[in-house]
Amino acid sequence: MTRKKLVQYLLTTYGQKVTVGGQEAWAVIRPLRKQSGEAPQCYLYTGTLDWKLLIGDLIQTDTEVFRATRTGLESFAGESLYVWAVLCREKETAFCTEVDV
Repeated sequence: MTRKKLVQYLLTTYGQKVTVGGQEAWAVIRPLRKQSGEAPQCYLYTGTLDWKLLIGDLIQTDTEVFRATRTGLESFAGESLYVWAVLCREKETAFCTEVDV
């Protein structure tokens, strides 16, 4: 199994279905730099290559809507493996525009 197929398998097995630009993809979305007792303001998106996120894209899950504030594509040995992004809940976008990853 190639690295790309392994990452795709892990994301579709353990991730959640998301919608980006009307297209479906699979992703893991988790809090980024959560302080104890505080609600997270930013989230890290790790997703399949089905949709390459751009800054400003809206990502919708079953229960929440996020906006991408930073995006990138992770590659190894010339092979694209997954898409990453820093997300903020749509109503909290202003808090996440200057996060260091």
